[in-house]
Amino acid sequence: NFSYNRLIGKIPLEFGFLSKLQTIIIHYNNLTEGISSFVNLSSLVELSAANNNFGGSIPDALGLLTNLKIMALGINKFSGTIPPTIFNLSSITVFDVTDNQIRGSLPSNLGITLPNLEFLGLGYNQFTGFIPVSVVNASNLLYLLFPENKFTGKV
Repeated sequence: NFSYNRLIGKIPLEFGFLSKLQTIIIHYNNLTEGISSFVNLSSLVELSAANNNFGGSIPDALGLLTNLKIMALGINKFSGTIPPTIFNLSSITVFDVTDNQIRGSLPSNLGITLPNLEFLGLGYNQFTGFIPVSVVNASNLLYLLFPENKFTGKV
């Protein structure tokens, strides 16, 4: 746990060699680069990197971390779309990208491919399209946070 420090800059690539690492908690720092260092950590269960200054796209390869249960990337500067691979992480319980600059639409089968979701935070981004009806299939869902986007259609 490296949270609430004054860490700045880039995460060293060497963190990617910690193959047995299960939890990374680095929120509330001023980190700007290097989240892709974690894409080979196949044992990773939690990636909490909220409240930093990470930018660019969320790496596609994070969606290959099949043990991941918590992905908290809120309050950063991520942009682009959510990689489709993320929506195949069936074990994920927390997915939070609140307050970034992410755009695009959500897949219609979201609640089917992410059945274990308990927390889905997508607020304060630029999402468009419909809110998928399939979210009702995520029967463990406790929190659904979608404020300040550009969703359309019926609820």
